[in-house]
Formats: sequence, C-alpha cells, structure tokens
Amino acid sequence: MTAAKQIRMIVADDRPMVREALAAAAAFDTVASDGTRASLLADLRAETPDVVVLGAVEGDVTDAVQAVLLACPSTSVLVLAGTEQDPGLLDALKAGAAGFVTLCMPIDEFTRRVFAAASRQTILSAEFAQQILGNFQARHTSEIRKAKPQLTAREQEILKLLTKGLANGEIASTLGVSTNTVKNHLYSIYRKLGVNSRGQAFATATEMGLAV
Repeated sequence: MTAAKQIRMIVADDRPMVREALAAAAAFDTVASDGTRASLLADLRAETPDVVVLGAVEGDVTDAVQAVLLACPSTSVLVLAGTEQDPGLLDALKAGAAGFVTLCMPIDEFTRRVFAAASRQTILSAEFAQQILGNFQARHTSEIRKAKPQLTAREQEILKLLTKGLANGEIASTLGVSTNTVKNHLYSIYRKLGVNSRGQAFATATEMGLAV
C-alpha cells in the first residue's frame, strides 16, 4: 500500500459516483475531477499527476488526451471506457493515451494498469488486440498500406508481438533476447513510425497493416 500511495492520480469524469468510487477504491493519492476542461487543467497544474484517468469528460476524449499531454507531458493518460469494444479507443491511443481501463474490469486489474501507466508502459489485452486487427482486416486499406515504413525483420517480429498484447519481458522471452534489446528495437520502431509511445505504435501499425 505504501508504494501505491506514491502514485498521484487524477480521475476526471462528470459522473460523481464513478469518479468518487474509483478514487475511494484505488490505493493511490487520487484527486477526483468533475470532467470539465477548466477543472481538469486546474487540477493538472496543482497536482502534476503521474496518471490521469479520463472518463466521461467535456468535449471529445481524444482532444482531452491531447490537452492533458500538452499541459503535463510527463503524465500518462488512461481512457476509461465502458468496454473494450468502445470505438474511440484506437483514436485515443493514436492521440497519445498510454492505454485504457474499463468499468467492468476488477479493481485489481485497474490498479495493475495504473501502475503500468505510471511506469510509462502500456497494457493491451490480447482480446483487444485481436479485435482491432479483425476490424482492420475488414476495411479497405490499400492507400494506407502504400506508406509502410521500412522495418528490419527483427523489428517486424517485435511489432507483431507488441500488437498481440505482449509486454516487453514476454517479447524478450519469446524471441530469446534481453529486455534491453527489445527496448532498443522499440525505440527504432517508434522513430520509423513517427510515434512516441507503445499505444501510438499499436494504433499506427494496425492502420498501416504492419501487424497483419
């Protein structure tokens, strides 16, 4: 519990029961924000949180993700969705969200994802990854596929494992390499894709067909 208290978190949601329940249930130093843009920005300036959880907020959630990252670049953003089938999750990842949590997941899983986000990691379930890939394959993507960046064979392997929801350690174990080697390849992948995070890499690779 002591380690968890060191993480500062803002839960922004215009539903009092949701934000107050999460603030009470999660073992973090938490501020409950009412979901308005003005309140969220004021809380960001006052708290400089490690993680912001964006639920039902004023305006578009993608715009809110960008606003948070612009105000506090060192903060990780998690989107609070109803389910993993929420159509806006991929756009939120592209905007820079570190990942997402859902209203139907156990509090232990919520806590795990907040810890991961605070450590600049992204947790994407295999089910979500498969769902996004399935949706992508069902769409016409010939124009997007023309813009594929040139990845090495190893980078392609790592990117495909990333889009299956594997963490760095799991990728390293699967390929028989060190975690540092995986991180170095990921930095190269991010540069070639023009992204800054694991979530953005997932979203961009999916749209470009690099994960198929």
